[in-house]
Amino acid sequence: MLRLLIAALVIRLVWWLIARQLRAPAQPGPRARGRSVALVRDPVCGTFVEPARAIEARVGSTVHYFCSESCRSEFRRRARA
Repeated sequence: MLRLLIAALVIRLVWWLIARQLRAPAQPGPRARGRSVALVRDPVCGTFVEPARAIEARVGSTVHYFCSESCRSEFRRRARA
C-alpha cells in the first residue's frame, strides 16, 4: 500500500512539473514587455535598480542611485566620516 502511495505521489509530481513547463512560455517575461532598461548599482548594498525608480544623491557632478532611503542615508553618513 505504501509503495502505491509513493508511486502516485511521484506520478503527480512529474505531471505537475510537465504542466508547469508547458505553461511557462505563455507567461510574459521581462523582455516580453518590449522595453529594456539599463540598471544602476546601489553603492551601499549592491542592489541593481532602474534609474527612474531609484533614489538619487548628487555629490558634485556625480549622481549616485540607491534602492532605498536607508542606503542613501548610510552613504551620506559614510561620506561625512
